[in-house]
Amino acid sequence: MKKRFELLLLPCIALLTTFCSGNEETPSKTPTPPAPTTEIVFSGETRTEYEAGNFFTCNNNVTFSPDTDESASLFFSRVQFHPDMPIQLDMTLPGVAYSLDETGDIVFSGDNIVPLALGGEFAIYTVHNLSGRIADSASISLTMTCGTYPVSYTGQTE
Repeated sequence: MKKRFELLLLPCIALLTTFCSGNEETPSKTPTPPAPTTEIVFSGETRTEYEAGNFFTCNNNVTFSPDTDESASLFFSRVQFHPDMPIQLDMTLPGVAYSLDETGDIVFSGDNIVPLALGGEFAIYTVHNLSGRIADSASISLTMTCGTYPVSYTGQTE
């Protein structure tokens, strides 16, 4: 009798294990926050290496302005890249690709972006290797090459 009970118990355990193992909950994905729909203004510092080992810094604002769900413009307000530059100017980088990462931060990039300034295109200062991040919609950091000049920017929301 004991032997027969053991023989019946083994298939029951196997069957129970099979049914129970299928009831594990699938880990939930963190929902992706919606893409920004309004511009974000940052106050910070542009840093340009204008000669090997020589840097120029300029305090200015940068505005991230979404054009679509995947493209934005970066607007540099009153920026100056060189100590001998006679004016501060407003410069726009159109068509910057962006997306949201798994934490909800905005990551953006671009290459061969012709900046707009003083009413026209500035092809001589075409932007390459643009890479940046906006964390928690509160801070921005970016690097790029503007013409032949390495440029970085860091800022916080106002």
